[in-house]
Amino acid sequence: MKHFLSILKALGITAGLDILMTGALYLFSHMVHRELGQALLFLTVTLLLITGVCLFAAIRVQAKGILWACMGVSFPTHLILSIVMTLTAGKALSDEWPGGMGNNLAQLLILLMSLAVWYVGIFAVTATRSRRATKAVREEKRQVKRAKKGYRKEWQTLTPARARLVAVLRGGLWVVWLHLLTTLLYEGLNEAGLEDTMLSYIAFPLLWSLMAARCVLYDRDRRGAYALSAAVSNLVFFLIPTALLTVVNTPAHKFRFVLHLDSILTEPLNNPEQMLVIGVFLTVWVAMIVFGIGHRKKKNV
Repeated sequence: MKHFLSILKALGITAGLDILMTGALYLFSHMVHRELGQALLFLTVTLLLITGVCLFAAIRVQAKGILWACMGVSFPTHLILSIVMTLTAGKALSDEWPGGMGNNLAQLLILLMSLAVWYVGIFAVTATRSRRATKAVREEKRQVKRAKKGYRKEWQTLTPARARLVAVLRGGLWVVWLHLLTTLLYEGLNEAGLEDTMLSYIAFPLLWSLMAARCVLYDRDRRGAYALSAAVSNLVFFLIPTALLTVVNTPAHKFRFVLHLDSILTEPLNNPEQMLVIGVFLTVWVAMIVFGIGHRKKKNV
């Protein structure tokens, strides 16, 4: 029964994601005539995909076979619903896009984003959890063999202070890597002249979903210290680039930050660096929320 419930959860998460994305496309189809509406559309789709991958990673499954069964159920369901979403809400979005039908690739781009992020993210999550399960079984067999020979393996436990320090370092390093990899990817795409292509719109959500899933798959002790460290580090890494970009991108003025904020709200597509900073910032909070949901303690009934 528990195995069947896990498969139902995977199916529900997949269907719920596609329904929410369809609703988002219909909603923003009335706003895409403005740059802000276009930016919010792709940011919303990105966060929905990241949330879906994180929720899938938070499904509690013990058997490897059920892990792959969840993925097997999710893949065709997402493919069918994504095509339906593209033909219905995607067409409505394309009709309202500046220039009219046929003058944009938003319909195709969102379909590719949806398929690429979901398939790669879910496969990576399933493969990682399957590998962990295999290692756990092997370790258990080794323990049994050692016990039969009269040996016993004991793990040296960390003191509470050291365990808390390790968790704090892990949380901070996860945020550092997320921001650093985003910056490196942006610079790489700029050097290759691919920053305005479909690859750019797919690469960043894919990177963020994988890193967010990595956070959700964290299963060690001191999770509270890990989450607090990640949250504080995220605030710091958000404020520093924001302050630097404010200084660089706006002329010297008493209300420089207000002018920079106004430029983001009126011409966000002309501020790709700041939009990426906002995207990373929100990605961390999405991962932290699902992290708390996925690692909550079960109540004894």
